Amino acid sequence: MVKERGHPIICMMISLVVVLGLVGITHATEYNVGDDKGWTFGVWQWPNNKTFKPGDILGFHYDPSTHDVAVVDRGMYESCELHGPLVAHRTGYDRFSLPPGTSYFICTFHCSGGVKIAVTAK
Repeated sequence: MVKERGHPIICMMISLVVVLGLVGITHATEYNVGDDKGWTFGVWQWPNNKTFKPGDILGFHYDPSTHDVAVVDRGMYESCELHGPLVAHRTGYDRFSLPPGTSYFICTFHCSGGVKIAVTAK
């Protein structure tokens, strides 16, 4: 009687599929917008020299009696003129997952003071 030892080729193929699947998994990076200063005046340059990918998380820390965070389109970001339906977040700590492409965030009170960022995830 011959003893069967399993199927080493099948085991190797399953292992390869698992390893390739793990290689494709990427972990989101969480960023504190403005670093130690938080979401405040002059933060518009904060994204410079940073690389973002879809799924990364932006955390906005701020004093809710002074600032808020709104996701806007490019036109509102550039002009700081608010129009249409707009949801402003005012918790003092808001988190957003980045979709592919460019996302625009502003403070509805201080956009023209530089409390705004444009972030491109690719």
